[in-house]
Amino acid sequence: MQNHHSRDDLKARGGAKKSPQIGIQKAVCGVNKTTMFALDAATELTPVEDNCFRREVDQTWWNFDSAFGGWAAATAYEAVAQSAERRGELLSLNAVFPRAIKAGTVEVRTDLMARRGQSDFWRVTLYDKDRPDELLVAMDLIMGKKRPLDDARFEKIPPDAPDPDAIPALDSEGLGPAWLQHYEQRPFVGTPFGQNVQPKSVAWIAHKDERVIDTKALIALSDTPMPRVFFTTKDLRFGSTISFSVSSACGEEELARLAPRRAIIQTESRSVGRGSYDQIVSIWSDCGTLLCMSNQTALFK
Repeated sequence: MQNHHSRDDLKARGGAKKSPQIGIQKAVCGVNKTTMFALDAATELTPVEDNCFRREVDQTWWNFDSAFGGWAAATAYEAVAQSAERRGELLSLNAVFPRAIKAGTVEVRTDLMARRGQSDFWRVTLYDKDRPDELLVAMDLIMGKKRPLDDARFEKIPPDAPDPDAIPALDSEGLGPAWLQHYEQRPFVGTPFGQNVQPKSVAWIAHKDERVIDTKALIALSDTPMPRVFFTTKDLRFGSTISFSVSSACGEEELARLAPRRAIIQTESRSVGRGSYDQIVSIWSDCGTLLCMSNQTALFK
């Protein structure tokens, strides 16, 4: 029988792992460009002019017939992060996907739409370089300052989780989309194409190259769960995301201090049917701290 861990157990285990994580971080600080982590290499941007960047669509982050939406959202965040006008940290990201991102070069444009007190409102758009009038993706990012916790605090606690080393890793070699190969997933709730009381799944997840989970990584991670329709039928029915949002629950300073390399990701749905479903994602650090929340709407046939 597998041992399950409460939030206190997770915090204790997370604390015990902190020293080796710092050691690994120090070891990679001085590496050259050829040894960049996969996500950072895939979201590198080349400036073209003010507020405009370009890059090739990275085939290692390919979905079945188009680019992975999590990669696109992480790339949009990177564009804002590189701006000299950037202030604060990510509070929320909201994206719509009018068209699929195909192979080739994308143009990433940023626009600081409004600045208010300690909050900035950004619009990031992605276009095919050869079709500059056809919008592929539009994302609104709100950057601001996280306040210290106070007595009004409430935070959803993580589900009871088995020790990750007691769970077999999902064997994705040669299966599924290319981007799946960047992640190690150890699912322990929910069976795709099986009998499920509800379309809920929970898994441990980590980057295979042991990258620390930061804001950019959380954005991409939020789009990694399988479509909820996989958990309501035995038939293979693919979903196509049309809207996607991420909200930060943890400040960047705290996230840097935690430096998690593994996280618990829980995915639920309130409705699957009539050709669409919603997908609700919560991500916790390996010591039980809520890191971010995500919602998306997808269509299926």
